[in-house]
Formats: sequence, structure tokens, C-alpha cells
Amino acid sequence: GDQITKGPYTFHGKVGLAPEWKHGLCDEDCQEWVSACLLARTNETGATVSIDMRAGHPAIGTAAGNATFTEQEAAFFGNLFANPPVAFSCMGSEWENALYLKRSCANTAGGCSIGTADYLNCFYQCAPSAEGVFVDCPDTMYTHLGPANHYPAITTYLPVWWTTL
Repeated sequence: GDQITKGPYTFHGKVGLAPEWKHGLCDEDCQEWVSACLLARTNETGATVSIDMRAGHPAIGTAAGNATFTEQEAAFFGNLFANPPVAFSCMGSEWENALYLKRSCANTAGGCSIGTADYLNCFYQCAPSAEGVFVDCPDTMYTHLGPANHYPAITTYLPVWWTTL
């Protein structure tokens, strides 16, 4: 429910990921959390789809916010403030459910301008928590080409698609 004004822009907050931004700069950690949140809420179809965001950030937490959100869609991570911006997603265990809900940014078929991590499925490279939340995701699995950058991630959960009909 807080807001910050930077220049001519006012940003209305809801989650509480970047309280330090109100009175100072949004450092790299802040930028990565804000980016993950924006990416997690992106939907190329324009359809409004309710999501449950879970993360290793105290403002969000790893527990389910609603018991009906049981389908692990994806993890979103990157830094939209970087030059050039970097944005990634990888698929969760029930990513196909998103297609039925008209949400398509979590998989390789999506055209959201979010790069799908080269390992596609989050289970291949992201560090999971005990609660089924991906807390750390690298931008590549091909570390022989150079070291991977690691980002905090927001894992999204969806309701089972047929319960939304």
C-alpha cells in the first residue's frame, strides 16, 4: 500500500519488496526482486489471471497464500534495470496448466520478451526450497562458456485450470 515518486513517475507498491527505494537507491538486490515481481505478473495474452507468488523474500514468503493455488507454473528472475536488461523464466512442474488459463510467459512458446533459461525446466538448475519454491536461479547452465549469474526468483502458482471455468 506504499508508494514512491521518482522524477515524474509515481510507483504504487503492494508487496513490499523494495522499501529501501523510497528513501534511497534501489541497489542490485532490490532491482532483481522488483524485476522478478514484474516478470511474474507479465502475461502476453492480456488475460487477467490470478497468481500466487512465493519467494525466499520475507515480504512474500514461501508458504501458499491461498490453498487453491496448487499448480507450480514457473520461476521468474533477472534484472530489468541492467543495461541491457535481462529477463528469464523457467518452467515449473505444472507449467502446462498456464496454457489453459491463457497465460503463456512461462514456457518457450510464449512471446513475452522474457528469455527462457537455457535449461527450460527450473528443476534442472534452480535451487528449490523445501516448500517447492525456487530461491536461486542461474542465467545459464553452460558455465564452460563463462560463469553464471545467479538471481533471486519468484515462483508462481496457479489454480487448477478447470476450477476457474
